[in-house]
Amino acid sequence: MEPFVRQAAMTRQSVIAAPSLALARLAPGLGETIKGTLTRPKSLFALTLLLATTIPFVVVALQRILPGFIVVSVQEVIFFLGGIHVPLTAYLFFDPKIRAFMRHRPIALIVGPILIFAICFFVFLSSWQSRAAGQAWPVVYFMLGVLAWNNWHFGKQNVGVYSFFRLAQSQPGVVSLERKLIVFGAVLGAVGIFAANDGGYLTNFINAYAKNDSFPLLQSVAEHVSSFARIGQYALLAFVVGYLAFNWRRYTWKTATMFFMCANFFFPIYVAMDMPVLTAVFACSILSHGVQYCVFLGFHAGQYREDSNERGVPGPKGRAGSIVMCVILVVLAAFIGENFLYNKFIPKDFFSTVVTLAAGRGDVLTPVAESFMIGILLTHFWLDSFFWRFKSPEPRQWMTKRYAFLINPGDSKRT
Repeated sequence: MEPFVRQAAMTRQSVIAAPSLALARLAPGLGETIKGTLTRPKSLFALTLLLATTIPFVVVALQRILPGFIVVSVQEVIFFLGGIHVPLTAYLFFDPKIRAFMRHRPIALIVGPILIFAICFFVFLSSWQSRAAGQAWPVVYFMLGVLAWNNWHFGKQNVGVYSFFRLAQSQPGVVSLERKLIVFGAVLGAVGIFAANDGGYLTNFINAYAKNDSFPLLQSVAEHVSSFARIGQYALLAFVVGYLAFNWRRYTWKTATMFFMCANFFFPIYVAMDMPVLTAVFACSILSHGVQYCVFLGFHAGQYREDSNERGVPGPKGRAGSIVMCVILVVLAAFIGENFLYNKFIPKDFFSTVVTLAAGRGDVLTPVAESFMIGILLTHFWLDSFFWRFKSPEPRQWMTKRYAFLINPGDSKRT
């Protein structure tokens, strides 16, 4: 009887000690994993991209589970964090390879942005009087084009996000069908939300610019397009799930998750299409897109290496170069953020005010300010479509250099 009692006591002690032993064994492994992720650029790059892309999916899920969640969130902060990446495109001008690329393509990359601003000023200034009368119907179509380009830009960025994510996971490159599915998702985003939430942005544009005009044909077309796009989004979702299941050997759980989210980036918006919080969900998509972009800029700065520029002038070498670029990025982001929130260094609408006063037309401050804002936004879209086009020789060259830790790991170790 005594051996049985002793054995039972030992068994009970083992059961009690098992969780602590398991944690003791797990903790070092977990600690090493976390340390490895935070110290290896490839792993950290992949983690931050994955987390950034999940934002709209997590937010819309929490809104479904916890109604009122988005209301508690600070929407202005979301818009700020999502929108700050637009003027941060200026950071890339500090890269000599980007400047050289712009000199080699002056019509597209210098004249192009000037024309974009000229078009914005023409549209908003020429329609100012008709807008006051509620009849600026051309601006409605112009803003629809801006919104379509905005969402197309969101979707197309995910092609690059997924491509670089696979590199960070040491996986084979993107296949043609994956690229086409992500692009199809971008098309759905570009055309599909015009009629959302009782007219959504289309109604907002009409009320802002042409409330005394009628758009029966446009509203009817937008509603039908939006309905077909919603069906297309759910079909895309089902197809992507089936494709992942059929080709599961090609993916890790991380690459499968990233591909699913990149192809269905606008799915949270379609889920929230008839919800009062649609604008907030769209803001979270802007936030996700902006954080993705800032991840690329951050790793561009952190991994920056430059021995000399095209004129043979030595630049900061090794780690010093990345420190300089990190300082530039942080200072630029802080400057933009301060002016967005507080306007202490530069008063609100400073440039617009200078232009209107110089022209002796203080009454057109609003359209001038709108021209600046939309011009900056469209210039961001335009320049990024050239800077990040990996299939073109010069962009591929600078990306291969700046993201050598992903594309040519050996090169980044030698510098």
